[in-house]
Amino acid sequence: GHDYAAVGSAEEALLAVGREAFSLVISDVNMPGMDGHQLLGLFRARQPQLPVLLMTAHGAVERAVDAMRQGAADYLVKPFEPKALLDLVARHALGSLAVEGEGPVAFEPASAQLLELAARVARSDSTVLISGESGTGKEVLARYIHQQSRRASEPF
Repeated sequence: GHDYAAVGSAEEALLAVGREAFSLVISDVNMPGMDGHQLLGLFRARQPQLPVLLMTAHGAVERAVDAMRQGAADYLVKPFEPKALLDLVARHALGSLAVEGEGPVAFEPASAQLLELAARVARSDSTVLISGESGTGKEVLARYIHQQSRRASEPF
């Protein structure tokens, strides 16, 4: 019940995600050329909101922990039941968030105010400094400001 696009390598995945919006990326770890961990790092840098699910037949705990620290949505060890994969797709797919121009979801009033402020700043020609602890979403906020700005069609 899900639309998908299959590609043969990490390099092809990068090109596909550059051409169209996806709700989730599922990648094997062991591939010729770039491996799944390297692909995950590139997606975290380019599209931090895009969930990436890694799977492997060689389930080393250290690699799985490393992938989760690097920002993987989840880590599946093969063989796995199809239902396990479908449950993870349902849990992690962004759905409408992958649409260009939409951004982070804010549940707390303070977060909603921050997004309103970010949208106002994006309409101005101001320089912005975003500071905070590691993992708090600074890059997500920066990309949101860029998406809302007049320069959204230019490189981030």
